[in-house]
Amino acid sequence: MSATSPDSAFTFLSQGALIQEFKVAGHNIVQSFPEAKFYQTHNDAYLGETIGRTTNRVKGAELKNLNGRNYKLAANDGGNPNSLHGGLRGWGKKDFDGPKPVNRNGNEGVRFRYVSNDGEENYPGTVECLVWYTASIEHGKTILEVEYQIELVGDECEETVVGVTNHSYFHLNPGEPTTEGTVVTLGTNEYLVLDEHQIPTGEIATLPAIPAAGERFTLEASAPAIDDCLVMDKAAPDSCPLDTRSLPLKTLATISHPNTGLHLEIQSTEPAFQFYTADGLYIPEAETDKGITIPSRGKRSGIAIEPSRYVDCAGREEWRGMCKIRKGQLWGARSVYRAWKEAEGSNELPPTIELDKTGLSVGFGPYTSVVVNSIALRRFDANEKDEEPDEPPPSIELMLDSEELSPPCLNVFYSAPDTFHPLGAQGPCVSVDVEHGRDAE
Repeated sequence: MSATSPDSAFTFLSQGALIQEFKVAGHNIVQSFPEAKFYQTHNDAYLGETIGRTTNRVKGAELKNLNGRNYKLAANDGGNPNSLHGGLRGWGKKDFDGPKPVNRNGNEGVRFRYVSNDGEENYPGTVECLVWYTASIEHGKTILEVEYQIELVGDECEETVVGVTNHSYFHLNPGEPTTEGTVVTLGTNEYLVLDEHQIPTGEIATLPAIPAAGERFTLEASAPAIDDCLVMDKAAPDSCPLDTRSLPLKTLATISHPNTGLHLEIQSTEPAFQFYTADGLYIPEAETDKGITIPSRGKRSGIAIEPSRYVDCAGREEWRGMCKIRKGQLWGARSVYRAWKEAEGSNELPPTIELDKTGLSVGFGPYTSVVVNSIALRRFDANEKDEEPDEPPPSIELMLDSEELSPPCLNVFYSAPDTFHPLGAQGPCVSVDVEHGRDAE
Protein backbone atom coordinates (compact mmCIF):
# COMPACT_ATOMS: atom_id res chain seq x y z
CA MET A 1 0.00 0.00 0.00
CA SER A 2 1.44 3.34 -1.02
CA ALA A 3 1.13 6.66 0.75
CA THR A 4 1.22 8.25 -2.77
CA SER A 5 4.96 7.69 -3.24
CA PRO A 6 7.14 4.57 -3.70
CA ASP A 7 9.53 6.03 -1.13
CA SER A 8 6.69 6.17 1.40
CA ALA A 9 4.87 2.86 1.28
CA PHE A 10 3.69 -0.02 3.43
CA THR A 11 3.62 -3.78 3.05
CA PHE A 12 1.38 -5.99 5.18
CA LEU A 13 1.09 -9.76 5.39
CA SER A 14 -1.97 -11.89 6.05
CA GLN A 15 -0.11 -13.75 8.78
CA GLY A 16 -0.79 -11.79 11.90
CA ALA A 17 -1.99 -8.82 9.81
CA LEU A 18 1.61 -7.82 10.37
CA ILE A 19 3.58 -4.80 9.18
CA GLN A 20 6.41 -6.03 6.98
CA GLU A 21 7.48 -2.69 5.56
CA PHE A 22 7.08 0.93 6.72
CA LYS A 23 9.03 3.01 4.24
CA VAL A 24 9.91 6.65 4.83
CA ALA A 25 12.01 8.51 2.27
CA GLY A 26 13.08 5.13 0.91
CA HIS A 27 14.06 3.66 4.31
CA ASN A 28 12.22 0.73 5.88
CA ILE A 29 12.04 1.74 9.55
CA VAL A 30 10.77 -1.59 10.93
CA GLN A 31 12.72 -4.77 11.49
CA SER A 32 11.40 -7.37 9.04
CA PHE A 33 12.05 -10.42 6.88
CA PRO A 34 12.10 -10.30 3.06
CA GLU A 35 10.04 -13.50 2.72
CA ALA A 36 6.81 -14.40 4.49
CA LYS A 37 7.95 -17.89 5.50
CA PHE A 38 10.46 -16.53 8.00
CA TYR A 39 7.65 -15.06 10.09
CA GLN A 40 6.68 -18.67 10.85
CA THR A 41 10.17 -20.06 11.43
CA HIS A 42 12.31 -17.22 12.77
CA ASN A 43 9.92 -14.86 14.53
CA ASP A 44 9.91 -15.67 18.21
CA ALA A 45 10.39 -11.92 18.68
CA TYR A 46 6.93 -11.10 17.20
CA LEU A 47 8.30 -8.73 14.52
CA GLY A 48 5.45 -6.59 13.18
CA GLU A 49 2.74 -8.88 14.51
CA THR A 50 -0.78 -8.08 15.65
CA ILE A 51 -0.72 -9.34 19.23
CA GLY A 52 -3.86 -11.02 20.64
CA ARG A 53 -6.16 -12.41 21.96
CA THR A 54 -4.60 -10.56 24.87
CA THR A 55 -1.49 -8.38 25.01
CA ASN A 56 1.55 -8.66 27.21
CA ARG A 57 1.39 -10.93 30.29
CA VAL A 58 -1.34 -12.75 32.20
CA LYS A 59 -0.24 -13.61 35.73
CA GLY A 60 0.25 -17.27 36.44
CA ALA A 61 -1.13 -18.17 32.99
CA GLU A 62 -4.64 -18.29 34.42
CA LEU A 63 -7.88 -16.34 34.11
CA LYS A 64 -9.72 -16.58 37.43
CA ASN A 65 -13.42 -16.06 38.05
CA LEU A 66 -14.44 -15.45 34.45
CA ASN A 67 -17.86 -16.84 33.53
CA GLY A 68 -17.85 -18.25 37.04
CA ARG A 69 -14.83 -20.49 36.41
CA ASN A 70 -11.05 -20.47 35.90
CA TYR A 71 -9.20 -20.93 32.59
CA LYS A 72 -5.65 -22.25 32.38
CA LEU A 73 -3.55 -20.65 29.63
CA ALA A 74 -0.23 -21.59 28.07
CA ALA A 75 2.76 -20.57 30.20
CA ASN A 76 5.10 -19.30 27.50
CA ASP A 77 6.95 -16.44 29.22
CA GLY A 78 10.42 -17.95 29.43
CA GLY A 79 11.41 -18.38 33.05
CA ASN A 80 8.25 -16.67 34.31
CA PRO A 81 5.03 -18.62 34.98
CA ASN A 82 2.88 -16.30 32.83
CA SER A 83 1.08 -16.39 29.52
CA LEU A 84 2.58 -13.96 27.02
CA HIS A 85 1.06 -12.27 23.94
CA GLY A 86 -1.94 -14.57 23.61
CA GLY A 87 -0.24 -17.93 24.12
CA LEU A 88 1.86 -20.39 22.16
CA ARG A 89 0.28 -19.40 18.84
CA GLY A 90 -1.34 -16.04 19.39
CA TRP A 91 -2.97 -13.97 16.69
CA GLY A 92 0.40 -12.89 15.33
CA LYS A 93 0.91 -16.47 14.12
CA LYS A 94 -2.59 -16.82 12.60
CA ASP A 95 -3.67 -16.15 9.02
CA PHE A 96 -6.10 -13.26 8.75
CA ASP A 97 -8.55 -12.74 5.89
CA GLY A 98 -7.14 -9.89 3.85
CA PRO A 99 -5.80 -7.52 2.94
CA LYS A 100 -9.07 -6.18 1.59
CA PRO A 101 -8.71 -2.72 -0.04
CA VAL A 102 -10.90 -0.10 1.63
CA ASN A 103 -11.35 3.63 1.74
CA ARG A 104 -11.62 4.66 5.37
CA ASN A 105 -12.03 8.24 6.53
CA GLY A 106 -11.11 9.43 3.03
CA ASN A 107 -7.79 7.59 2.89
CA GLU A 108 -6.54 4.52 1.04
CA GLY A 109 -6.37 1.52 3.31
CA VAL A 110 -6.68 -2.21 3.85
CA ARG A 111 -8.74 -4.29 6.24
CA PHE A 112 -7.89 -7.63 7.86
CA ARG A 113 -10.33 -9.94 9.66
CA TYR A 114 -9.74 -12.88 11.98
CA VAL A 115 -12.24 -15.05 13.84
CA SER A 116 -10.80 -16.64 16.97
CA ASN A 117 -12.90 -19.62 17.95
CA ASP A 118 -14.03 -20.54 21.43
CA GLY A 119 -11.25 -22.46 23.17
CA GLU A 120 -8.39 -21.21 21.02
CA GLU A 121 -5.41 -21.04 23.39
CA ASN A 122 -8.11 -21.93 25.96
CA TYR A 123 -9.69 -18.48 25.86
CA PRO A 124 -13.50 -18.57 26.15
CA GLY A 125 -15.90 -17.36 23.45
CA THR A 126 -15.69 -16.83 19.70
CA VAL A 127 -14.54 -13.30 18.87
CA GLU A 128 -14.05 -11.37 15.64
CA CYS A 129 -11.08 -9.05 15.25
CA LEU A 130 -10.94 -6.36 12.56
CA VAL A 131 -7.75 -4.45 11.76
CA TRP A 132 -7.67 -1.38 9.51
CA TYR A 133 -4.50 0.22 8.18
CA THR A 134 -4.85 3.56 6.37
CA ALA A 135 -2.03 5.53 4.77
CA SER A 136 -1.64 9.18 3.87
CA ILE A 137 0.87 11.99 3.41
CA GLU A 138 0.32 15.16 5.40
CA HIS A 139 2.67 18.15 5.38
CA GLY A 140 5.48 15.92 4.15
CA LYS A 141 4.94 13.26 6.81
CA THR A 142 4.15 9.63 6.05
CA ILE A 143 1.19 8.63 8.19
CA LEU A 144 -0.05 5.17 9.10
CA GLU A 145 -3.26 4.95 11.10
CA VAL A 146 -4.07 1.64 12.79
CA GLU A 147 -7.53 0.84 14.11
CA TYR A 148 -8.66 -2.27 15.98
CA GLN A 149 -12.12 -3.61 16.78
CA ILE A 150 -13.04 -6.81 18.62
CA GLU A 151 -16.52 -8.23 19.17
CA LEU A 152 -17.79 -11.32 21.01
CA VAL A 153 -19.79 -13.04 18.28
CA GLY A 154 -20.26 -16.55 19.70
CA ASP A 155 -22.86 -17.84 22.15
CA GLU A 156 -20.53 -20.14 24.09
CA CYS A 157 -20.16 -17.84 27.11
CA GLU A 158 -21.35 -14.58 28.58
CA GLU A 159 -18.01 -12.79 28.72
CA THR A 160 -14.39 -12.97 27.65
CA VAL A 161 -11.22 -10.88 27.79
CA VAL A 162 -9.44 -9.34 24.79
CA GLY A 163 -6.68 -6.93 23.84
CA VAL A 164 -4.62 -6.19 20.76
CA THR A 165 -1.59 -4.13 19.76
CA ASN A 166 1.17 -4.06 17.16
CA HIS A 167 4.63 -5.38 17.98
CA SER A 168 6.86 -3.69 15.38
CA TYR A 169 10.48 -2.97 16.23
CA PHE A 170 11.46 0.46 14.94
CA HIS A 171 14.99 1.27 13.79
CA LEU A 172 15.68 4.77 12.46
CA ASN A 173 19.31 4.11 11.56
CA PRO A 174 18.76 0.96 9.48
CA GLY A 175 22.32 0.75 8.19
CA GLU A 176 23.64 0.00 11.67
CA PRO A 177 23.14 -3.10 13.83
CA THR A 178 21.72 -1.30 16.87
CA THR A 179 19.62 1.71 17.79
CA GLU A 180 22.51 3.41 19.58
CA GLY A 181 22.26 7.19 19.18
CA THR A 182 18.46 7.23 18.87
CA VAL A 183 16.98 10.30 20.54
CA VAL A 184 13.80 9.56 22.50
CA THR A 185 11.09 11.71 24.06
CA LEU A 186 8.32 9.96 25.99
CA GLY A 187 4.90 11.24 26.98
CA THR A 188 5.25 9.94 30.53
CA ASN A 189 7.84 8.62 32.95
CA GLU A 190 5.36 6.79 35.17
CA TYR A 191 5.22 3.01 34.95
CA LEU A 192 3.67 -0.10 36.44
CA VAL A 193 6.02 -1.40 39.12
CA LEU A 194 6.71 -5.10 38.53
CA ASP A 195 7.32 -8.07 40.80
CA GLU A 196 10.01 -10.69 40.27
CA HIS A 197 7.87 -12.40 37.60
CA GLN A 198 7.30 -9.24 35.51
CA ILE A 199 3.73 -8.79 36.79
CA PRO A 200 2.48 -5.41 38.10
CA THR A 201 2.26 -5.04 41.87
CA GLY A 202 -0.48 -2.42 41.50
CA GLU A 203 1.84 0.50 42.29
CA ILE A 204 2.48 3.27 39.75
CA ALA A 205 5.79 5.06 40.22
CA THR A 206 8.39 7.15 38.39
CA LEU A 207 10.72 5.06 36.24
CA PRO A 208 14.24 6.02 37.36
CA ALA A 209 15.91 5.05 34.06
CA ILE A 210 14.34 7.92 32.09
CA PRO A 211 13.91 11.68 32.54
CA ALA A 212 10.65 13.54 33.06
CA ALA A 213 7.91 13.43 30.45
CA GLY A 214 8.79 15.58 27.45
CA GLU A 215 12.54 15.56 28.12
CA ARG A 216 14.84 14.02 25.54
CA PHE A 217 17.34 11.28 26.19
CA THR A 218 19.63 9.23 23.97
CA LEU A 219 19.92 5.47 23.76
CA GLU A 220 23.51 4.43 24.35
CA ALA A 221 25.14 1.10 23.55
CA SER A 222 23.62 -0.64 26.55
CA ALA A 223 21.66 1.94 28.52
CA PRO A 224 19.04 2.73 29.46
CA ALA A 225 17.65 -0.82 29.32
CA ILE A 226 13.86 -0.62 29.45
CA ASP A 227 11.10 -3.21 29.21
CA ASP A 228 8.24 -1.57 31.07
CA CYS A 229 4.61 -0.57 30.73
CA LEU A 230 4.46 3.22 30.85
CA VAL A 231 1.23 4.80 32.04
CA MET A 232 -0.47 7.67 30.21
CA ASP A 233 -3.69 7.52 32.27
CA LYS A 234 -3.44 6.61 35.96
CA ALA A 235 -7.24 6.55 36.28
CA ALA A 236 -7.67 3.97 33.50
CA PRO A 237 -8.80 1.08 35.73
CA ASP A 238 -11.87 3.11 36.70
CA SER A 239 -12.43 5.28 33.64
CA CYS A 240 -11.01 3.63 30.50
CA PRO A 241 -13.82 2.69 28.09
CA LEU A 242 -13.74 -0.65 26.30
CA ASP A 243 -13.59 1.24 23.01
CA THR A 244 -11.10 4.10 23.25
CA ARG A 245 -11.30 5.15 19.59
CA SER A 246 -13.38 8.26 20.35
CA LEU A 247 -10.83 9.54 22.88
CA PRO A 248 -8.28 12.19 21.86
CA LEU A 249 -4.91 10.97 20.65
CA LYS A 250 -2.01 11.35 23.06
CA THR A 251 1.64 11.38 22.03
CA LEU A 252 3.28 8.32 23.53
CA ALA A 253 6.74 8.73 22.08
CA THR A 254 8.83 10.51 19.48
CA ILE A 255 12.13 9.08 18.33
CA SER A 256 14.73 10.27 15.85
CA HIS A 257 18.27 9.54 14.75
CA PRO A 258 20.79 12.25 13.83
CA ASN A 259 22.64 10.05 11.32
CA THR A 260 19.61 9.63 9.05
CA GLY A 261 17.40 12.57 9.95
CA LEU A 262 14.51 10.13 10.33
CA HIS A 263 11.78 10.88 12.87
CA LEU A 264 8.81 8.90 14.17
CA GLU A 265 5.95 10.06 16.36
CA ILE A 266 3.49 7.58 17.86
CA GLN A 267 0.10 8.66 19.17
CA SER A 268 -2.68 6.54 20.58
CA THR A 269 -5.99 6.55 22.40
CA GLU A 270 -4.73 3.80 24.70
CA PRO A 271 -3.96 4.47 28.40
CA ALA A 272 -0.52 2.82 28.44
CA PHE A 273 2.26 1.44 26.26
CA GLN A 274 5.08 -1.04 26.56
CA PHE A 275 8.47 0.51 25.81
CA TYR A 276 11.12 -2.11 25.06
CA THR A 277 14.71 -1.36 24.12
CA ALA A 278 15.07 -4.98 22.98
CA ASP A 279 17.95 -5.99 25.23
CA GLY A 280 16.78 -9.59 25.04
CA LEU A 281 16.22 -9.67 21.28
CA TYR A 282 17.85 -12.32 19.13
CA ILE A 283 16.84 -13.25 15.59
CA PRO A 284 18.94 -16.03 14.03
CA GLU A 285 20.54 -15.84 10.61
CA ALA A 286 18.41 -17.09 7.71
CA GLU A 287 18.77 -17.77 3.99
CA THR A 288 16.26 -16.79 1.30
CA ASP A 289 15.08 -19.01 -1.54
CA LYS A 290 17.60 -17.21 -3.75
CA GLY A 291 20.49 -18.06 -1.44
CA ILE A 292 20.79 -14.59 0.06
CA THR A 293 21.88 -14.57 3.69
CA ILE A 294 19.83 -12.54 6.15
CA PRO A 295 22.18 -11.58 8.99
CA SER A 296 21.25 -12.37 12.56
CA ARG A 297 19.97 -9.51 14.68
CA GLY A 298 20.79 -9.09 18.33
CA LYS A 299 20.01 -6.99 21.34
CA ARG A 300 19.02 -3.34 20.88
CA SER A 301 18.45 -3.76 17.15
CA GLY A 302 15.02 -2.20 17.42
CA ILE A 303 12.63 -0.34 19.72
CA ALA A 304 9.17 -1.76 20.42
CA ILE A 305 6.48 0.76 21.39
CA GLU A 306 3.20 -1.09 21.99
CA PRO A 307 0.04 0.93 22.79
CA SER A 308 -2.15 -1.09 25.14
CA ARG A 309 -4.15 -1.39 28.33
CA TYR A 310 -2.41 -2.22 31.59
CA VAL A 311 -0.29 -5.37 31.82
CA ASP A 312 -2.29 -8.27 33.33
CA CYS A 313 -5.60 -6.41 33.10
CA ALA A 314 -7.07 -9.70 31.84
CA GLY A 315 -5.89 -11.56 34.93
CA ARG A 316 -6.34 -8.87 37.56
CA GLU A 317 -10.04 -8.61 38.39
CA GLU A 318 -9.93 -4.98 39.57
CA TRP A 319 -8.44 -3.97 36.19
CA ARG A 320 -10.53 -6.31 34.05
CA GLY A 321 -13.01 -3.60 33.11
CA MET A 322 -10.46 -2.41 30.53
CA CYS A 323 -10.64 -5.65 28.57
CA LYS A 324 -13.74 -7.73 29.45
CA ILE A 325 -16.46 -7.76 26.79
CA ARG A 326 -19.96 -9.19 26.59
CA LYS A 327 -22.30 -9.72 23.66
CA GLY A 328 -23.23 -6.40 22.05
CA GLN A 329 -20.08 -4.62 23.24
CA LEU A 330 -17.08 -3.55 21.18
CA TRP A 331 -13.45 -3.34 22.24
CA GLY A 332 -11.56 -0.77 20.16
CA ALA A 333 -8.33 1.21 19.93
CA ARG A 334 -6.64 3.61 17.54
CA SER A 335 -3.01 4.58 16.99
CA VAL A 336 -1.30 6.93 14.54
CA TYR A 337 2.32 6.68 13.39
CA ARG A 338 3.85 9.79 11.74
CA ALA A 339 7.27 9.50 10.18
CA TRP A 340 9.42 11.89 8.19
CA LYS A 341 12.95 12.70 7.13
CA GLU A 342 14.19 16.18 7.89
CA ALA A 343 15.82 18.26 5.20
CA GLU A 344 19.59 17.94 5.10
CA GLY A 345 21.27 20.64 7.12
CA SER A 346 18.03 21.78 8.75
CA ASN A 347 19.26 20.93 12.24
CA GLU A 348 22.75 22.34 11.89
CA LEU A 349 23.74 25.25 14.11
CA PRO A 350 27.14 26.88 14.53
CA PRO A 351 28.52 26.51 18.06
CA THR A 352 28.61 30.28 18.62
CA ILE A 353 26.45 33.08 17.23
CA GLU A 354 27.61 36.64 17.84
CA LEU A 355 24.99 39.32 18.39
CA ASP A 356 25.86 42.93 17.88
CA LYS A 357 24.01 45.96 19.20
CA THR A 358 21.52 45.90 16.36
CA GLY A 359 20.21 42.45 17.35
CA LEU A 360 19.77 39.54 14.96
CA SER A 361 16.96 37.46 13.47
CA VAL A 362 17.95 33.86 12.80
CA GLY A 363 16.07 30.99 11.14
CA PHE A 364 16.58 27.48 12.50
CA GLY A 365 15.34 24.10 11.31
CA PRO A 366 13.23 21.73 13.39
CA TYR A 367 14.33 20.31 16.69
CA THR A 368 17.48 22.38 16.99
CA SER A 369 18.70 22.01 20.56
CA VAL A 370 19.54 25.34 22.17
CA VAL A 371 20.52 26.74 25.62
CA VAL A 372 20.11 30.43 26.32
CA ASN A 373 21.44 32.11 29.43
CA SER A 374 19.09 34.27 31.51
CA ILE A 375 16.12 34.80 29.22
CA ALA A 376 12.37 35.05 29.36
CA LEU A 377 10.35 33.41 26.60
CA ARG A 378 7.03 34.40 25.15
CA ARG A 379 5.33 32.84 22.14
CA PHE A 380 3.39 34.52 19.41
CA ASP A 381 2.63 34.19 15.72
CA ALA A 382 4.33 36.68 13.44
CA ASN A 383 1.08 37.34 11.58
CA GLU A 384 -1.38 37.14 14.48
CA LYS A 385 0.54 38.42 17.49
CA ASP A 386 -2.42 38.03 19.85
CA GLU A 387 -2.53 34.27 19.29
CA GLU A 388 -0.13 31.53 20.27
CA PRO A 389 0.96 28.99 17.65
CA ASP A 390 -0.64 25.56 17.66
CA GLU A 391 2.67 23.84 18.41
CA PRO A 392 5.25 24.89 21.02
CA PRO A 393 8.58 26.24 19.77
CA PRO A 394 11.59 23.95 19.73
CA SER A 395 14.10 24.07 22.53
CA ILE A 396 16.92 26.40 21.44
CA GLU A 397 20.57 26.13 22.41
CA LEU A 398 22.48 29.35 21.80
CA MET A 399 25.81 30.67 23.11
CA LEU A 400 25.79 34.41 23.68
CA ASP A 401 29.13 36.21 23.29
CA SER A 402 27.96 39.78 23.78
CA GLU A 403 28.09 41.28 27.26
CA GLU A 404 25.42 43.84 26.46
CA LEU A 405 22.71 43.68 23.83
CA SER A 406 20.62 46.51 22.48
CA PRO A 407 17.84 46.06 21.67
CA PRO A 408 17.64 43.08 24.06
CA CYS A 409 15.62 40.82 21.81
CA LEU A 410 16.30 37.93 19.48
CA ASN A 411 13.54 36.65 17.20
CA VAL A 412 14.03 33.00 16.28
CA PHE A 413 11.82 31.72 13.49
CA TYR A 414 11.12 28.01 13.68
CA SER A 415 9.29 25.56 11.49
CA ALA A 416 7.39 22.31 11.57
CA PRO A 417 9.57 19.26 10.82
CA ASP A 418 8.37 19.04 7.22
CA THR A 419 9.11 22.66 6.32
CA PHE A 420 11.87 25.21 6.75
CA HIS A 421 11.48 28.96 7.00
CA PRO A 422 14.55 30.88 5.73
CA LEU A 423 15.87 33.97 7.43
CA GLY A 424 13.23 36.60 7.82
CA ALA A 425 10.35 34.29 6.89
CA GLN A 426 6.97 35.21 8.26
CA GLY A 427 5.78 32.31 10.35
CA PRO A 428 5.58 31.11 13.94
CA CYS A 429 8.45 32.47 15.99
CA VAL A 430 9.85 32.72 19.47
CA SER A 431 10.59 36.10 20.98
CA VAL A 432 13.59 35.80 23.29
CA ASP A 433 14.02 38.73 25.64
CA VAL A 434 17.66 38.76 26.74
CA GLU A 435 18.02 40.07 30.27
CA HIS A 436 21.75 39.46 30.60
CA GLY A 437 23.86 38.56 27.59
CA ARG A 438 26.81 36.46 28.63
CA ASP A 439 28.36 33.12 27.74
CA ALA A 440 26.03 30.19 28.32
CA GLU A 441 27.31 27.50 30.66
